[in-house]
Amino acid sequence: MTIQSFNDTLHCPRNLRVKRVEESYLNIPFHFHDSCEFIRIEKGFGTRLVGDHVGNFKDGDMVLIGPNLPHTWQTDIVFQQQQRYCVKADVIYFKSDFLTELTSGFPTQTSVSTFLQHSLRGILFYGSTQQQIGKRLKQINNADGLRKIILCLEIIDLLLNSAEYTLLASAAYQNSFAQTDTR
Repeated sequence: MTIQSFNDTLHCPRNLRVKRVEESYLNIPFHFHDSCEFIRIEKGFGTRLVGDHVGNFKDGDMVLIGPNLPHTWQTDIVFQQQQRYCVKADVIYFKSDFLTELTSGFPTQTSVSTFLQHSLRGILFYGSTQQQIGKRLKQINNADGLRKIILCLEIIDLLLNSAEYTLLASAAYQNSFAQTDTR
């Protein structure tokens, strides 16, 4: 599987990265990494695993995965067999300490800390949050440089302030895998 990036993939020195995925199907290995990952499925359906959570995803699905939380998205076989279908998704990666440093000393520091703590269980967003973020993701496709960074921060701010979410993995879930297990 190849992952196509935006023409102008954003790299803020190891802190922020944006990519666009357009594939015939998703077959992502169960994995984890030290960045937070926000993924919006624009088009596609199948099964989502986040920690000990197993659920279905469909068009519009939006999930934030915290650092070192194992996860995968697998497209349904029916989707894969339909040649006219193509999975489309937008992904934003950011370091949790990047967000913590940005908000250090501001009144929002406590809410950022809580937000990052929730991300360790995976957060599914719904409702008007999906619509607001969807608009900004469309703008990111055509944005460059600082505008792209601002849009990413606006998306993170919308996620941070949303009350329309569900935590995915159970409160008792602990990642028992080591980094070498990702192979």
